[in-house]
Amino acid sequence: MTEKKPVAKPATAKKPQDRQPKKLSVKEVDGGKIVTFKTLKVTLKDAAFRDHQIVRMMAKIRKGDLSQTDGVILNGEMIDRVLGEEQADKLVKLLADDDGYTDFVALSKAFNEIVMAAYPNS
Repeated sequence: MTEKKPVAKPATAKKPQDRQPKKLSVKEVDGGKIVTFKTLKVTLKDAAFRDHQIVRMMAKIRKGDLSQTDGVILNGEMIDRVLGEEQADKLVKLLADDDGYTDFVALSKAFNEIVMAAYPNS
């Protein structure tokens, strides 16, 4: 009978990476939730997701019959309305590059990540 020798890992073997996105910290507060995105604490009000204007904006975006420009404009308006201009501006600055420009796709993804962390069924 032959004896099995342990197999040594090569020095260059990489550790497996977790492919799941990191979950954002969510804290329940009276009337809403606070989500920590990177270094920014964003307060989302429960009432915002029952707001007539926001619900209409979400429906138009999900329906997908907007031109690309109209979709971008409407999504920007929704971000400002849900977060409030002050928090939206902080998020924009957080995601800005060295020249002060913020990629709108990155902003939209961050906004969606924040909302889905707080309200996964919305």
